[in-house]
Amino acid sequence: MAFLTQDRGVYGIYERSKKKGKWRNVRILKLGNITKKEAQLQFTRWMDANQLNISSNVSFSVAISKFKNNLKIKIREGTLKENTLKLHFYFLDRYINKFFVINKINIRNVNYQAIEEFKRYMDQFDIKNRTINLSLNTLSLFLKYCVRMSIISNIPPIDRLKNIEKEIERLTLDECKILIAHSNENLSFYIQLLLFSGMRPFEANNLLWSDVNFPSKTIHIKSENKYKRGRKFYMHPELYALLIQYPNKKEYVSPYKKSDSTRSSFRALYKKTGINATSKIFRATFASIWAENGGPLDKLSLYLGNSPVVLKKYYANIEADSFKNDIHLMPSLS
Repeated sequence: MAFLTQDRGVYGIYERSKKKGKWRNVRILKLGNITKKEAQLQFTRWMDANQLNISSNVSFSVAISKFKNNLKIKIREGTLKENTLKLHFYFLDRYINKFFVINKINIRNVNYQAIEEFKRYMDQFDIKNRTINLSLNTLSLFLKYCVRMSIISNIPPIDRLKNIEKEIERLTLDECKILIAHSNENLSFYIQLLLFSGMRPFEANNLLWSDVNFPSKTIHIKSENKYKRGRKFYMHPELYALLIQYPNKKEYVSPYKKSDSTRSSFRALYKKTGINATSKIFRATFASIWAENGGPLDKLSLYLGNSPVVLKKYYANIEADSFKNDIHLMPSLS
C-alpha cells in the first residue's frame, strides 16, 4: 500500500517492501521540498490517477483492530515501546472507538467537525487538556494508518488544545525532613535518593550500582532510547555519603522496583504526617529549590534530562558557575 511521508525535508510517495528479510520504505515518486498541504493534495491526485480503491466497507471497529495489530508488529520490531502501546490501546478503547461507534460515524466521514465533536465528548469527562491532546495524537496516528492502508483518502486537520499551566506541586525542606523522620529505612533512603538527584522515579528504580562512580562522585543515567547517550551528573555530598555507607549493595540501588510499592508506602506516610507526597514530587522540589538558589537553567537541564523550555517555569535567576559545584545549590537537611 502506498503512503505519503517526508525524508530529510523532501516529501515522497512510498511503499513498504520486504528485502532480505527486512521491511524497508521504497520511494515510488519524489514530490519535492513542498508544504505538507501541497504534498497531501498531490498524493490524493496520484492515488486517483493510479486508481487506488478506497475501501468503503471497512467499519471503525475493524480498522481499529487492524491498527492495533500494526502497533503490535512495531513492538516486535522494536520501534515502539510497551508503555506507548498501552497508552494507544487505552485511548482507542476508552474514548475513540466508543465515540465514533456510538455516534455511528462512518470512517470515511471523519471530518473536522467530527474531530471537534470528539474533543467536546472527551471534555465532559473532566480530564486535562494534555490528556485530550494525547488521545488526539493516537487518533491522528490511527487516521494516518488508514490512509496508508487505503481505507480513507486523507486526514482532516486536528487542532490540539492549549495546555493550561498548573501550579507546581513541590515540598519545602521542612516537609522533606518530616517525611524522612517518619519513614522506615528503605523509604528514607529512597526519598533522599530522589530529592538529592532530581531523578525521575523510573530512573531511580532502574539505577544500578555499576552506574554509580564513587571515585569521580558521578551517577550515569542510561537512556531507554538507543540513539541517546543518557546523562551524567555529580552527586550531592549528602547523596554521596548516603550511597557509600549503604550496606546492602545488590544489583539495583533503589529498594523499590515497582511503583505500586512506593505508592502504598507514601499513602502510609501520609496517614502519619498529613503530607501528601509522591515519587514525582521530589523532582519538582529539586528543580524549584535549584531555581530559588539561582541555579543555571541550561545546567539543570543537563542534570534532569529535560529541555530548558520545559523547565523554564521553575527558574528565577540564572548565574554562571562551574558545572561541578552547581550540585551544592541543593542545601543539606542536617
